[in-house]
Amino acid sequence: MNSCSLKESYKILGIRPSCSYEDAKKVYRNLCKRYHPDSPTGNRVEFEKINNAWNELSKYGERAFGVKEKAITHISLFKFRRID
Repeated sequence: MNSCSLKESYKILGIRPSCSYEDAKKVYRNLCKRYHPDSPTGNRVEFEKINNAWNELSKYGERAFGVKEKAITHISLFKFRRID
């Protein structure tokens, strides 16, 4: 059982990090149905890759989904300190 990184997991499942959890779960289930070893189009190796990718994403829970790509603003470049 090989683990993969988050980026690889998104790539294997064909989703973006900004994808919702529900949408990602639908994609995962469809891929499992397609590549399940007992189905006519089954492929055990692909099925294992898909499961490993989903397991990697599920380690992070819903934090792995719905990540909005933030634009860097000038405010985010500064650290604010409390002045007493």
